[in-house]
Formats: sequence, structure tokens, C-alpha cells
Amino acid sequence: MDKKFAYVKYCIWDVDLTLYTVSNQMRIDFKNKIYEYIQKNLNVPIKIAKRDYEKEFKKSKSKTAAMEALGLGKYAIQEVIDSLDKSKYIKKDLNLIKLFRDLKQYEHIIVTNSTKSSIKKTLEALGLERNLFKAIITKEDVSTYKPSPEPFLKALSILSAKAEECVSIGDVESSDIIPAKELGIKTILVWGKSKYADKSVPTVYDVEELLV
Repeated sequence: MDKKFAYVKYCIWDVDLTLYTVSNQMRIDFKNKIYEYIQKNLNVPIKIAKRDYEKEFKKSKSKTAAMEALGLGKYAIQEVIDSLDKSKYIKKDLNLIKLFRDLKQYEHIIVTNSTKSSIKKTLEALGLERNLFKAIITKEDVSTYKPSPEPFLKALSILSAKAEECVSIGDVESSDIIPAKELGIKTILVWGKSKYADKSVPTVYDVEELLV
């Protein structure tokens, strides 16, 4: 166990792109869904939607920022994610199941910007039992969701936990790491690197080395 997490008792998990990675086909379909979303909401031809999105994404390297720059709001990208049938791309993950088995001494909770129905399908596809998690906090349960601190505060309340007893685990620095850290919650970024996170690991499976 990494000494930074010596007092952690609770794990706060993001789900989308944290508990699974994106396949090539999912990446292609996701991009097309983004273009279709822009086409529909801005009433522009698909060719223009693609051109404008790629132009903004090239500037920011952020899907969320690109959608915001087009006037679609910071939660637009989550709506696109939720529109995907992720069961087409996600398979039962024995390594992920083992990870949660090895972390059985911790209490787990999900904090996500997705919907309950979408998360239910994702967990089923991954082979994770619902009862692994004390609660699942979705955008339907809060008035403002990540990067707002509200869902993290709700998680602390449900767990009856102090911030320093918790670790937030996710793949997005702006929504999973920074707002949690500002509350005093420990943080782990997966599938990348973050200068703000307490620790960064190359895959979600590497979380075990930090917590066990």
C-alpha cells in the first residue's frame, strides 16, 4: 500500500472510461454520435458539424471544451456518451472483477455524470455486481454534477465518512480529481497522468498496488 492512502476506507469510483477503455469501433461510433449531436442541436449539415468540432477539439484537446466552444454546454459530451449502447463494445472483465475482490476491505460508491440506466447496463456488461457499491450517485440524484462538488459531498454523506478517509478514482482530471481534491479527498487518476492527483497509474488495475 502507498502510504498516501494509509487512512483510506472508502473508494469513490467514476465509471465511463475509468472502468473500461475505448475500443477502435467504439471510438469511431462515438465520434459519429458527436457529429450527429451537433448537427441536430445546432441545425447544421453533418459536414459542418464535423469540421467545427474537429477545429475546436484541435485547439483544446478536450471533448467537453470543444462542445462548450460550440455553445452546447459542458454536459453535452455526457449526453453523447449516454446515447451509446455500451453493451456492444464492453465485455465481461475478469481482471476488473478480481480488482474489486482484492479491494473487498474497502466500501465502494459510484459518482458519475451518467444515468442510472446507462450505469446499470455498463456494470452488467463488465460483470460487476450492483451490490459491490453502497450507492450509485448519478446526474439524476444531484442538481449540479461533476465537476461540481455536490455529488462528492453527497457521497461523503451517504458513507458517513470524512474526506480524508476517501479516495476518488477516475480518468478525467477536471471532474474526478480536482473537485475531489479541493474537498480533501485523496485522488487517483487512471489511464494517464495528472499533476493534481495524489497518484497516477497507467491502468485501472494498477489501483490495487496503491491500496493493498
